Amino acid sequence: MQRQDYPRPDAVRPRIRTLNGDWQFLAGAPKAGEEFSAAFDSVIRVPFPPGSRLSGVEKGYPEVSYRLSFPLSAFECSGSVILNFLGIDGAFAVYLNGTLLRSGIGKSSLHFDISALVHPGENVLTVFSAASPATRGVTGDVWLEFAAKSYFSFIRPNAVYNAKAIYIQGSIAGESEGYKILAEVALDGKQIFRREYKALPSFTLHLPLERLPDMWNAGHPALYDIRLTLLTPSGGMADMIYTYAAFREIDVLDGKLYVNGRRTFLECVLDPMYYPDGISVPPNSGRIASDLAAASALGFNAVRFSSYPTPRHLYIMDKLGLFSVITLPDYKAGDGEYRSLILRDYGHPSIIMWEPVPEKDGAAAQKEIYADLRAVDPKRLVNFAFSDRIYSGDIYTFYCSVSEIPLYLSLRFNRHPLSEREETRLKKTDPAVPGAEKLRAMPAYYTPIRAALEKGDLVKEARYFEEYAALIGALRDSASGMELDSLYDTDISSDGLMDANRDFKISLAALKNIVKGKR
Repeated sequence: MQRQDYPRPDAVRPRIRTLNGDWQFLAGAPKAGEEFSAAFDSVIRVPFPPGSRLSGVEKGYPEVSYRLSFPLSAFECSGSVILNFLGIDGAFAVYLNGTLLRSGIGKSSLHFDISALVHPGENVLTVFSAASPATRGVTGDVWLEFAAKSYFSFIRPNAVYNAKAIYIQGSIAGESEGYKILAEVALDGKQIFRREYKALPSFTLHLPLERLPDMWNAGHPALYDIRLTLLTPSGGMADMIYTYAAFREIDVLDGKLYVNGRRTFLECVLDPMYYPDGISVPPNSGRIASDLAAASALGFNAVRFSSYPTPRHLYIMDKLGLFSVITLPDYKAGDGEYRSLILRDYGHPSIIMWEPVPEKDGAAAQKEIYADLRAVDPKRLVNFAFSDRIYSGDIYTFYCSVSEIPLYLSLRFNRHPLSEREETRLKKTDPAVPGAEKLRAMPAYYTPIRAALEKGDLVKEARYFEEYAALIGALRDSASGMELDSLYDTDISSDGLMDANRDFKISLAALKNIVKGKR
């Protein structure tokens, strides 16, 4: 199995078992007291949501129930068994053998040590979800991981350029006395570091490099592969995890964006994360890879995801050398679900910017969200791209006609053109609005140009090329990025360069030349 086929390519355990596939399904919720005795009258294919063709359930329902019986051997039950859900969307409750594991409202992935609840023979997993018609329920991979009684319960690598080292934070579940951690690092398939450390319940490993780090950047995806092995006092293997790290620095200086000390211009395209047969869930990792490879081949160096991408998306971005801009819909400060996702994906070098969409917008909400995101992740930029006014953030986002771009870049209006008198009046009525001086200190980011192309429409194709070239020319010297909407069509939008089935609408060679020619 290729690394991109694992549910978590950034945290691979050798011993896993997928629970994807056919589950028993009930359209609705069982009656009170009949949760575990109700007859499940149909079958659904996990991880695809109800209403998608690949799920086998032709429509969505306000409430859905799932059940799966899976066998375990005595050997598998003798160590640690970890149950993972990559995503459950909506209000949910998860039970194993009749015991509640967790209930809540899902965005993030879920992980449970179920060692004390499983037994040799058949085990029954049940999921109830209160949902909206076509997009809720189990919407991600479900799998088991196996380890010994002691195992890595958490790891997070962090590459620090100034220290010329990789630091790995982690924790160990179970006994650690007398155990050791073997850390190995490779670059381009060649081992460059190997050292044993004393194992502690909570640990930070310092992995120094002998030479200056190879920096990760768009088009140059330098990844340091890491293998961590938990060794028993007798020298046996209790657990093993494969992960990776990358050195990448982001800075803002004089209103410009710099990556690894080099000024950078983001040529971004939207990935709406729509799959005709799976709705919000890709049919396989190959579809993800082909979509993102198309963006790279066309000359774009960044992709914005309209919803939170899977670890597979981020791994493929890391490997291709593409920047990721991630939308966070309905974000509020202190959101535990988003926080867990951000902490989980802290090590992905491709992520350059978060774009929160506040649950309730305004000056107070933006400032609170900005402080919250920077506290969780101080290494990336925050952009309130979808707000009517800019009160906080690291990026000045604007949209206007090509002829107005020089005016916007020189004066830095707060989203809308204002005369000096109007700006003075706005500052009096809304003192939290930042003035032009503060906006000029931010990198400028233009969003978005819409393709709105149809197959074979040469007039629109020519207009698109003309507009894109004009925008790049107007923005290149004074801004730090722009976004095109979108890479492909969805069921509700036709603004893509490809249709929903990923067939190009326009001449690929011409598009590739126009994009790459402006690099």
